[in-house]
Formats: sequence, C-alpha cells, structure tokens
Amino acid sequence: MERIVVKEILGILKSPEIIMKVNKLAEKQNDVDKTDFLRAIRNLNESWEYLHTEEKRKVLKMLIKNIEIMDDGIKINLNLEGFDGFLVELAA
Repeated sequence: MERIVVKEILGILKSPEIIMKVNKLAEKQNDVDKTDFLRAIRNLNESWEYLHTEEKRKVLKMLIKNIEIMDDGIKINLNLEGFDGFLVELAA
C-alpha cells in the first residue's frame, strides 16, 4: 500500500495542476525563484528512495489530507495548505 501511495504522490507532483500551483506560489514568494521550486520538486522525485523513513513520513504528512481506499484503487486528497508550506521549505 505504501508503494502505491508514494507512486501516486510523486506522480501528482509532476502534474500540470501542481506545476501551475508552483508558478502561482513562486509569484507570491519574493525570496524564492520559480526555478528553485521546480528544481526542488524534480529533486524530490529523483531522491525519494534515498530519504530516511522519518523524512518520507514528514513529506507525506504535509502533503496528504486523507486517503480513500476504493474497490478500483485509491484516492489521495491533498492538503493544499500543507503543500504550500512544503514547497517553500523544499525550495529554500
């Protein structure tokens, strides 16, 4: 189950909706450049397997509001407020 959730989250981070959110957030953050946000997401995708368990847990807690398990798969509801904070922390 954990692998499925992680795979979904990493996929979500690459989605056009998230890229648009990153662009909007970057416009609000004067001290962090948009390319820093995008690089941070790309680095997370590339380095996920090297993070310690506690670091992974922290990332997932910030990003996930809840998970619904259904007959045909799962639905992950994101914590968008946590996502903004996560991006700012990640890009800094």
